[in-house]
Amino acid sequence: MVRSLVRTWSSASSLVLALTTLLLACVPGASAARGGIGGTQMLYTSSAVYCSPPEAILISALDLKFYRENRTLEFDLSAASVQEDLRVSVSVNVNAYGLGLFSLAIDLCDTISVLCPLPTYQFQGAGIFSVPEQFVSQIPTIAFTVPNLEAVATVELTDANNTVVGCVQATLSNGKTTFQPAAKWAVLGVFALAVVSSVLHTSLASSLGAAQWRVVDVLTTIQHIPMSALLSLNYPQVFTEFARNFAWSIGLINISAIQDSILSTREKTGGARDGTFGALLQAESGKQFNPFTSAGTSSGATSAFTSWRPFSFLTLPQSGESSMQSLNAGKEGAYAAFGRLAAPLSFRMRNLGKRQVYAPYTGPGGQIASNAGSSYLPVISSNTPPPIGLGYFAELNNISPASAFLTVLVSLAMVFAALLVICVAVYVLAALLRLVTRRRGGRVAAWSRRLTGGWFLGMFCRPLFGRFVMATFQVYLVFAFWQWLRGDSWVPDLLAAVLLVVYLGGIAAIYFPVFRAVRRDGKQELFYGSTPPANAPGTAKRWGAIAHPFRPRYFWFGLVFGLVYFVRACFISFAQGYGHGLRQSIGLAATDLLFFLVLCICRPGRDKTSDFVMIFLMVFRVISWGICIALTPLADIQTIPRVVLGFALIVVTGIPIIFLFLLTVWDLISPFIRRRQWNATRLGDSELNDKSTYAFGNVGTGEGAASEPLSSDSSDNAGSPSHLSPSSTVPQRKSSLSRGEADSGAAAAAAAGGAALRPQPTQQNSTASGVSGQTVYYDARPAP
Repeated sequence: MVRSLVRTWSSASSLVLALTTLLLACVPGASAARGGIGGTQMLYTSSAVYCSPPEAILISALDLKFYRENRTLEFDLSAASVQEDLRVSVSVNVNAYGLGLFSLAIDLCDTISVLCPLPTYQFQGAGIFSVPEQFVSQIPTIAFTVPNLEAVATVELTDANNTVVGCVQATLSNGKTTFQPAAKWAVLGVFALAVVSSVLHTSLASSLGAAQWRVVDVLTTIQHIPMSALLSLNYPQVFTEFARNFAWSIGLINISAIQDSILSTREKTGGARDGTFGALLQAESGKQFNPFTSAGTSSGATSAFTSWRPFSFLTLPQSGESSMQSLNAGKEGAYAAFGRLAAPLSFRMRNLGKRQVYAPYTGPGGQIASNAGSSYLPVISSNTPPPIGLGYFAELNNISPASAFLTVLVSLAMVFAALLVICVAVYVLAALLRLVTRRRGGRVAAWSRRLTGGWFLGMFCRPLFGRFVMATFQVYLVFAFWQWLRGDSWVPDLLAAVLLVVYLGGIAAIYFPVFRAVRRDGKQELFYGSTPPANAPGTAKRWGAIAHPFRPRYFWFGLVFGLVYFVRACFISFAQGYGHGLRQSIGLAATDLLFFLVLCICRPGRDKTSDFVMIFLMVFRVISWGICIALTPLADIQTIPRVVLGFALIVVTGIPIIFLFLLTVWDLISPFIRRRQWNATRLGDSELNDKSTYAFGNVGTGEGAASEPLSSDSSDNAGSPSHLSPSSTVPQRKSSLSRGEADSGAAAAAAAGGAALRPQPTQQNSTASGVSGQTVYYDARPAP
C-alpha cells in the first residue's frame, strides 16, 4: 500500500511539475518563508483555528514550522488549561491534497515533563525536534514547490481517558503562490496599452482601424478569468489565487475608505455586517483539505491513504520478508523514529502569569465560551461546507459579499469619470493646437479643426462610450443579479434597477438611430466606403462607429454580444449555491459553444482577421467552461488531478491575454511603421497609376466601384484635385482581407438619380483611411 502511495505521489508530482515549471520560475517565495534554522524549503502554519469547541484548554496561538534541509520541526504554543491535573498526549496528522502525509504522537509526560500536568496559568512554550531522515524522505518534493499548497495539520490533545480535550486545525503553506502583484500590474499595463491605442487611433482618424475596438477584446478577456472563479465549484486554490490578480477587471477593488462608506450605507438601510476574512477565511476553506471532516469528504478528499497510526509512512517492509516480519519491522521502525522525535533538541517555556479563566470564559452548561476573548483561536465547524462562489471570491479580496455590487458600481463610476476626463482633455488639447495653428496648414491643423468641430461628439465621444458599454455591461449584469439574489439593503437594490434602465437606455440610444438610418438610407451609409472619413456622410460620422467592427450585413451584431452577456450573467449569478456548479458550468459551456458556432457560420467580422480573433477567443472560453465541468462533484475528480486541472485552467485563460497583448502592440504601431501608408501622399500619381483600386474603408466597397459623393457636411479642407481631370474618379485599392459587399441596389439608385458629383477627394486632402483593419494616415493639408 505504501509503495503504491509513493508511486501515486511520484506520477502526480511529475504531472504537476510539468505544468508548473514556467510558473514556478517566476513565482517568488512569500515573506512567510522567513529566517530561522534551515533553508527556504519549508512548511509553516498560515492559520490556526479550533476544529471543535474546546473542553479543557484555551489556545491563543499555535505555530508549526518544518524545515526540509536540516530536518527540524519547530513549534510555538501559547495556551492555558482550565482543568486541574490535566495530563495530555498530542497527535499531529498532516494531510496534503486529501492524502495522509504523516501522523505522529507525543506523550508530553514522557517527553516534556514541565507540561505534565498542563499548567493552569497562561504559558508559552517553544521547542525544536529533529525529524528522522527516513521520515523526511517520504514527503514529496512537490509539497515544497507547488504554489498554494492544499494541506492542513490537525492537532488533537487527548487526556488519560483517551478523550479529546482540544482540537486545532492549522492550514499549511510553503510560501509559494500564484497571487502575484507583478502579474496584476503586468496585465493592467496590457489594458492601459489597449486604452491608449484606442484613444490615439480614435482621435487621429475616424477610420475602421481595429485598434479602436481592441480594448473591448482585451478587457472582456481579462474579465473572463475572475468570472471563471465565480461559479459554485470546489476550485483548486492555485486557480482562485491566480484569479485574484484580475479582480480589478470586474470592479472588485478594495479601497478601505470606500468599503467603510459602503458598509455604513448598508447598515443604515437595512443591511448588516457579513463576511469572513483573513486567516479565518483560510481556515474555513482549508477544512476541505482534511479527509477526516465531512467538508473534506464532500470536497473530494480521500482517506484511502491516511491513517491515525503514528508514522504510517514509516512502515516500509523490505522485499523478501514475510508479512508478519514486515509488520513487526514496520512497528519497530515507527516507534524508533518516534523515540528520536520525542527527544527535543531544545525547549523553553515562559510563564505569562496566572489567569482567572473559569467564570469569565464559561458559557451555558459550564462549557467554555471559546470566542469570549479576542486573543483565543476562533472555532470553525467541520460539518459545514467550505465557502464557494461569488461571495467567497469577494471575501478573498476583503470585500463583504453584500457589498460586492456597490463596490463594482463605484468602480464603474470611476472608469466612466476617467472616460469623461479623457474626452475633455483631448478636446482642450485640440482647441489649444487650433489656436496655435490657426494660420497654418498641415496634419496638426487639420486634426485640431476636426476634433473641435461639430463632429467631435459623433466621431470621438460616442465611439468611446459605446466601447465602455460593451466592456462593462456583462460585469454590471453579474453583480446586479447577485445583489437582487443575496442583497440585504434596499439602496443597492434600487441602484441596480436604476442602472439597468440607464444601460438599456444607452444601448437603445445607440442602436435605434442606427436602425432608423439603415431603414431610410441603407446599411451602406453606415460605412465610409471609398469616401475619406473626414468627408463621409453624416450618418457614417454620427452612427457608423458601432457598426464598423462588423460586415454591413451584420451591423447589428453588437446586440448579439449583449444577449450573450445577459445569458452568462444569469447562469453565474442566479444559479449560485451548493450543488449548482454543474448547471452553471454546463449552461455557460452550451451558451458559448452555440455562440462559437454562430461566429463560424455567419463570420460577422469586418474581415478575416476580425473573424479569426473572435473565434480564437471563443475557443478558449469554451475549453475553460469544459474544465469547470470537470471540477464539479459529479465528475468525481480526485485531489491531485483536480489541482492539475487548476493549472490547465490557468493556461487556458492566460494564453488569450498573451495573444491580445501581441495583437494590441501590432495594432498600435503597424500604421506608423508602414512607410507606404504614412507617406502615401508623397507617392503622387505613381501610387494611383500603379493601383487599380483604392478604398478609404475596408468594408462595403466593391472592386472597381467609384468613390461616393461627398455629403453636405464635408470637411472644409476638401479641395479640388490637382492632378486629376474633373471628370475622373478616384481609383480604389481593396484590402486583401476585406470583404466585397457592395450594395448594388444603392449604387444603381445613385446612378439613376443623375446627381452631379462634387469634387472628388484625393490623397492630398483626405485625413485617414482603414485598410485591412489598420488605420492609414494621409496628409490633410488643403490643396493649393
